[in-house]
Amino acid sequence: MGLSRKGETVPQADLADLKPMTRDRWIEIVEQSGDPKMESRDRRQNPRYNAGTVVTLVFDPEQGSEKAPRELTSSVLDISPTGMMLRCHWEIPHDTPVGIKWYQENDVEALSGIVRHCTSTVGAFKVGIELRFS
Repeated sequence: MGLSRKGETVPQADLADLKPMTRDRWIEIVEQSGDPKMESRDRRQNPRYNAGTVVTLVFDPEQGSEKAPRELTSSVLDISPTGMMLRCHWEIPHDTPVGIKWYQENDVEALSGIVRHCTSTVGAFKVGIELRFS
């Protein structure tokens, strides 16, 4: 379940007891999210869907913002077959590996990903995560 990149890894102790989510399960969640957002086909590789949920990001603060907590609750703005856009109160640098605790009904599943962009917005940051599946 671990994600490695250039010697960097997601802290596994925080995710070890969780069931890793498969790509098929993620696609099922995306497809159940209703109609995609109306966006230009030229702008997006995959359609985005509203999610309206909260996740917990898990990452090594030494690889992210120095003052950021090890776990960070974030709002999910949208999801796609390959990733998600989050609203966070901490900046997380590009290429930071992250673990994600995805809460669904009475279950918590683990995802892995890597930060692909982080932009400042009013009162927070928009963080784009590219998901990685084993």
